[in-house]
Amino acid sequence: MENQLRKILEDINFIERYNLLVEKYKNKEKLLKNYDYQEVLKLIEGLGYQANYNRKEDFFAIKINVGHLIIQLNISLKYSIVELILAVYEGDTVCEVGGPFAYIARLLNQQRINATPKFDTYETLREILMNAFQIIEDIKTGLLSSHLL
Repeated sequence: MENQLRKILEDINFIERYNLLVEKYKNKEKLLKNYDYQEVLKLIEGLGYQANYNRKEDFFAIKINVGHLIIQLNISLKYSIVELILAVYEGDTVCEVGGPFAYIARLLNQQRINATPKFDTYETLREILMNAFQIIEDIKTGLLSSHLL
């Protein structure tokens, strides 16, 4: 599955799309210091996804069933930095091409992405998440059209 997922990520231009997302949202002057997790849950729900908030670890988890696979996107918003973390599970086994988006980009092309998207308002966060969810939907489509299912 690892090679197939790597091909899907390459086919959907993951690196370029994540780089564009970072470039657009990396230089925010005033950051939203304290976000309301319930407000973020509503925002995610408004974008069509159900998330669980892990209060202890301070992140949001979204799980999407794709046949016998599960795509999980974890979203950390500490310090107004949007860290997007991808995992694809086949049963209890996690695919090796996963982790923070910046790490995945480095695995795919050996280039380090030093910045991360930042948000200063809930509207900015909404825009960032819309882009991230579109990437996830494209991964889902790639998995559905592959012979992995």
